Amino acid sequence: MPDMMLAAEEMSNKYDEVFVLPIHKSLSGNYNTWNIIKDDFPKLHILMTYDIGQSFVWTINQIKEYLSHNECNETKVNELINNQILPNRVGWLLVANLDQLVKGGRVNALKAAFAKLFKVKPIILFSKNGLDFMDKVRNFEQYFKVCDEHLNKNYPGKKIKRVILFIPEGVEGELASFQLEFKKHYGPDLQCETAQFPTVVVCHTGLEHVAYYVELE
Repeated sequence: MPDMMLAAEEMSNKYDEVFVLPIHKSLSGNYNTWNIIKDDFPKLHILMTYDIGQSFVWTINQIKEYLSHNECNETKVNELINNQILPNRVGWLLVANLDQLVKGGRVNALKAAFAKLFKVKPIILFSKNGLDFMDKVRNFEQYFKVCDEHLNKNYPGKKIKRVILFIPEGVEGELASFQLEFKKHYGPDLQCETAQFPTVVVCHTGLEHVAYYVELE
């Protein structure tokens, strides 16, 4: 918290308005801490997104583009996020080993034992509510089919604009397999970025995970 206080003071002295986009409040106490600090810094505005890692870059660039043509106003920026950005973002996490989720209390031990016994992997939806169990599959092919079904049901008529594939460092073989199935499912023309989850998320998921995060149009 002292480092955050110093950062808030430095930014407030340097800029007319300061927007902070913390990680989702269900994954970290960062959001609540910034809101405590906010009371001492009127220029500080805390904006809730459900971005994760690399997708923050998307959001920041969209906000910068908006502010280049519009008044710097917290209410208007919040409207941009809630009405234009968040409704077009969704992601799905696939976890092969549930031990870390059990330790964090997000999955009970019985479900984890069942998943291990039957060799299934849970799909966890990442949205404005944080992390929510959605389905379970055995392989990447089933995973992408389930994601498509969710898209078609909850975002009818929308197409995927851009994609981030998240995979931990040091598992190149898994990344290659994941990318191969992605291209087989969606075709070679749908480009994607690759990235790693931030440490605070890996603390919840463990290292045996992949994820797929999209922006729609």
